[in-house]
Amino acid sequence: MIGLLLGATVLAGPPTRVAAVIEGGQSIADVEVAGDGSVVAVSDESGGAIYVLDIGTWDLIDVTPCADPAGLVSAPDAGSRFWVGCLDGSIVWLEFAAGVVTTQSDPVFASETAVLGLTASDSVVFVLADNPIEGLAPQVHTLGLQDGLVDAVGGYPSIVGATGFEDIAYSGTGVYITHGGSQITRIEGGSGTAALQQQTVGGSATSDILPLPGINLLVAGGSAGVLSYETSANRLISWLNDDDGVDSATALALDLSGGVFLVADGSASQFLRYVASTSTGLPSGDVVDTLSYPSAGGDVTEFGVIDGYVIAGTSGGDIWVLTDRPWVEADSPKPKAALSGTEVSIDFVVDVDGTWKARLNGEDNEDGTVLASGKVTAGEVATATFTVSDGFLEGDNRIRIVVTSDDGAQGHDTSVLSVDNPPSRVSLRSSHVGWGDQQVEVRIPGISDEDLVQYEVFVTTRDFSDEEYTTGGPGFEGAPGDVGANRLNLPRTVSAEPGQDMQLTIAPLTNGVTYYVAVRATDEAGMEGEMSKVVSVMPRETYGAADLAGEKGGLNCSSSGGGAVGILGLIGALAIGLRRRSTFLAAGLLTLVFSLPAGAKADWPQNVKGWSQVKGDTFAVRYGPIHFDDDSITSIFGDSGNSMLMLEFGPTIYDLIEIKGSIGYFHGEGSRLSASGASSSQYDYLNLYPLSADLTARLDVLPEQPIVPFAGVGMDYFFWREIWEGSGGSGRQNVSGGKPGWHTTYGAHFLLDIFNVRRASKLAAVTGITDSYITVEYREQKVGEDQSGLRFTGDTLTFGLKFDY
Repeated sequence: MIGLLLGATVLAGPPTRVAAVIEGGQSIADVEVAGDGSVVAVSDESGGAIYVLDIGTWDLIDVTPCADPAGLVSAPDAGSRFWVGCLDGSIVWLEFAAGVVTTQSDPVFASETAVLGLTASDSVVFVLADNPIEGLAPQVHTLGLQDGLVDAVGGYPSIVGATGFEDIAYSGTGVYITHGGSQITRIEGGSGTAALQQQTVGGSATSDILPLPGINLLVAGGSAGVLSYETSANRLISWLNDDDGVDSATALALDLSGGVFLVADGSASQFLRYVASTSTGLPSGDVVDTLSYPSAGGDVTEFGVIDGYVIAGTSGGDIWVLTDRPWVEADSPKPKAALSGTEVSIDFVVDVDGTWKARLNGEDNEDGTVLASGKVTAGEVATATFTVSDGFLEGDNRIRIVVTSDDGAQGHDTSVLSVDNPPSRVSLRSSHVGWGDQQVEVRIPGISDEDLVQYEVFVTTRDFSDEEYTTGGPGFEGAPGDVGANRLNLPRTVSAEPGQDMQLTIAPLTNGVTYYVAVRATDEAGMEGEMSKVVSVMPRETYGAADLAGEKGGLNCSSSGGGAVGILGLIGALAIGLRRRSTFLAAGLLTLVFSLPAGAKADWPQNVKGWSQVKGDTFAVRYGPIHFDDDSITSIFGDSGNSMLMLEFGPTIYDLIEIKGSIGYFHGEGSRLSASGASSSQYDYLNLYPLSADLTARLDVLPEQPIVPFAGVGMDYFFWREIWEGSGGSGRQNVSGGKPGWHTTYGAHFLLDIFNVRRASKLAAVTGITDSYITVEYREQKVGEDQSGLRFTGDTLTFGLKFDY
């Protein structure tokens, strides 16, 4: 199908010559220009290949997406995408951008038989394929571009009106197929109704179809010249014949913006140029001028128009480039690969006099950084010389040589320069190298070089400087008690991704010995970056919170606060009470409540008939900062920035008394310390799981009381575990135990229901929640006070939500 470029870059002028012959495959059947006018694809069905002609470099690149491709069409309004038909009946798309091909991973099968040709509307790809019944005319299938459905349009598959196939095109609302003789089939795009033309032109051999603006089209008719297909009458008529200078038309091209119409005349072996109407595209008048074919290449079978160039595909497999622009042929850079600071030269030749510019990584002739410029004489070798700088990309860089002729037309060619600089220097500082017990921690700050492959880490007891090693680095020299370099895996190689920080542990090493650490990067080409700064570090014995407190671990079951047995018993009784709706403790509290003076109002306390009439339940979730008084804890985990999460639940009596159990969670992270109190890079974690039971009195005496103060007292038992990284890389170590204690609480609940009474009522009806609060609690706890080792005495300020039901 003809590549027709409407509204694209205006030609500098009509083509004046065949500027280049590009060797292709065996026979070019299709030439297609991408929907965005960025690239050209060609189909060599005889050779079983699909090629992309990179307009930037003028390289012909094999991008064949399937075996035995047949049929090629650019996807309308889809950028640089093309659809390709295959011998097995499948359809697959490919996209080409900046030298990279992307191909559809899962082909769509539009037919059970071989695809012959493709065309497309804005929403449908029309697929011409062999008929499953041998001897019958081919069928047309549809593939929806949006939904990917095959033959979802009514009337498809549609059987064409004749056998044989030369070309297929979509125009207006119909699909048109030439059969090689005087016949052409029209298929209504929406219904699939097929019909042969009603009138023919004698001696015609229909082949290439050229859609025009609107619904009309022209057809290359061989010795009958250029034919016009009248859609309204469904007939072929002669438009340009031998009286108009056409001996044998094999292909047609139209540049609508420039009013240029080209006919490939096979008998005369020349291109004929006519003036075309810029509104209808129809050629008129006599031949304006002619261009001779190159000496070899066969007949022209297809045309494409792109960015001021006419691309002609030939039956001999070659591709001809017609233009009036300067034709530039640039050699490869010298050298082809360079480092920053290297001087590079590119030789080039152009076929017209003009001026030139070398542009770096530009998308067109006016884009990209200008590296060099000058004047050029036709046929003489010119040289662009420049120095690689920071503006070049790591990897391939396109150097576009743009030549402007004396009349303002521009031509170009592109050479590719590979820049492979050594990786950047790793910015290693003292803060990136830490110590622990018999170990060294190295955190490598990642470099962003795109071709980064790995880092090499050097550790030794011998003091050295980065200047000593332009490549490589020192081998491992250890203390007398150190294991060998092989066991330590030194120097150590670490695979890396660009920009990714890396962390590694070197162990076991000897405490009290100074080690020297440095890092260098390596890229894909094996080039080494500069050695980093050398950092010294000394491993030392470390201590955690339990070590500092003399804590041996284990469960402690007695204290002045009542002991673990007491608190666990209270929590158990609370759990049973929640299930049975009563406990002995609750009964005792009820006795106190009913001992109120006899003169109290009859409606408060209410006339009680049973436990369920005086009892409710409460649930709260709290979170907030916790502070410890024990220096052994705060020296490791800090005295601020730590928080506790708590869940509370239990029954309430008259909204005055709450009997609650709670469970909490705390997680602290810190670094183990040396004997002198210095912080190491050896991690240390502390996990707490406090269990509590308390009795809380709340002053809630008014209906919908907005602020409810409260105070309480209770017992605690803190289960704890300290976890740290073992010395010399020996893995995780831990110590754990439990500590009893007690606490007092003070705070207030802030009623939320008053802000939206209707929603509160609905919530009560659906969930049973009668009141919801924002709650604030200050808690002072005394835990582990009468025991040796760790103490969890301190205070907690928590905020949360509370629900009564």
